[in-house]
Amino acid sequence: MRNLLVTLTIAALMLGFCLGCNRHVESLDPVRDLPSPLAAPVNLSVLIGNQAATLTWEMTDPTDVDYYRIYAADLANAAYTLRDTSSALTRTVTGLLLNREYFFKVAAVRSAGTEGKRSASVSVRIPAVSLVIAGNNEFTNSRSVEVALNAGLGATEFKLSEDSTFSSAPIENFTAQTRFELSTGDGIKRVYARYYYGDGSRTNAAIFDEITLDTRAMISSFTFAPASVLQTGDTVTFTLTAGESKGTASASFVGAPNISLYDDGVSPDATSNDGVYAGRWVIPVGVSANGVEVEGKFTDGAGNEALPAKAPNLMTIRPIPQPVSIVSTLAISTYQIDILWTQATSPDFRSYRLYRGTTATVTASSTLVTTVNNKTAVGYTDTSLNANTMYYYRVYLVDSFGVSTPSNVDSARTLVNVAPDPVTLAGALSNDSVTFKLSWTRSAVVDFASYRLYRRDTPGVTPSDQLVQIINVAGTDNVTDFVPGPATVYYRIFVFDRSGLMSAGSNEIQLTK
Repeated sequence: MRNLLVTLTIAALMLGFCLGCNRHVESLDPVRDLPSPLAAPVNLSVLIGNQAATLTWEMTDPTDVDYYRIYAADLANAAYTLRDTSSALTRTVTGLLLNREYFFKVAAVRSAGTEGKRSASVSVRIPAVSLVIAGNNEFTNSRSVEVALNAGLGATEFKLSEDSTFSSAPIENFTAQTRFELSTGDGIKRVYARYYYGDGSRTNAAIFDEITLDTRAMISSFTFAPASVLQTGDTVTFTLTAGESKGTASASFVGAPNISLYDDGVSPDATSNDGVYAGRWVIPVGVSANGVEVEGKFTDGAGNEALPAKAPNLMTIRPIPQPVSIVSTLAISTYQIDILWTQATSPDFRSYRLYRGTTATVTASSTLVTTVNNKTAVGYTDTSLNANTMYYYRVYLVDSFGVSTPSNVDSARTLVNVAPDPVTLAGALSNDSVTFKLSWTRSAVVDFASYRLYRRDTPGVTPSDQLVQIINVAGTDNVTDFVPGPATVYYRIFVFDRSGLMSAGSNEIQLTK
């Protein structure tokens, strides 16, 4: 019985297993369908720029599109490589080579990175495109300007406008040169160009040039300083305010050349761009002015000339007279030096002023020797000098305005002093038998000071004896001496120079009455 139960149990289990082999078990995961691929962008077009191409396209169903990939190739059937990406329906590809053909395709990309089909290709050849206004000048003073158009090969038409959208701009047959009327009002003007080609392509609005329209210039102020009476060698600063930089300015007055002014006040090579022009001018020799008007002129960068402006003060320049030259200085004695100079050429001559010093630095503060008011008197003998001493001289030429100019410095040394030579004395009783008459040979010493006559009652007369008389004139050669009563006297005469040196005594004579 027990064996029967076991057998029945096994049989039941085997039956259940077999029945399970035909049973269908549902999966726990739902069925996932593969997504349909993204469609290719359509209506891909290209606009030519300056070494750039602006691509635009459309997407019929932008759902699930994260961004777009732009592919480029050098040949239509060559392999395309990724050139750029864009999150919008347009992209400007830059850095393209001139005169080279490019082929582009665009594909949409999902956020997961799945790329859709690529668009049909579009090709473009990049020409060297540009426009140049008025020969690339920075300024123009006319609204009508010449425009040079450079569109490369194949250009058939163009548009010009100051509006980058070219709204209402007419399309014209292409020509390399044309004229364009700028809008009214001074300021920076930007002109855009669009070129059309025979293959149906065109450029975008990135091609432009700029120029500043400037139709007037003005001077708001013009001054110079200092405003006092000037003279040769003084520095004058001129300042002209025009309100715009990159122009040319100058100052002028009768008797002087045009003086250039610069925007930075220093040179034509650098500017401070503040529209204030200045210049420093050192008054040269020979320029003079007596209360004349000073005029400032200005031409701006566009060529507009402003009305000249007058400085509020007048220009007065007293020229320094041309100096004279000392020709020679010659010592003629122990106390005299002769000075000779050239004659003045200044028409406004007033005087020569001779100065002396004991060093080579002689100025108008040194010792004034003399003032000579005669224009033709060109020499002077300086006296009262010390022997064997070096003296320096300078002549200042003074004009009628009180302006002076110094000559060169010259020098000479006075002679070494030596005692005068003695003279010869003679004498006799005068006809009245009362006085003695004495005479002598004249002294030839240049620095003569005096004769001194001495006497005594015994031989051996010296300067310690009685002084009979001092004679200060070198040309005097006789005197009389009264001696009371019958007497015998002895005489001797001595010569003294300006330095006090005394000659040896003359011969001694004896006279009796």
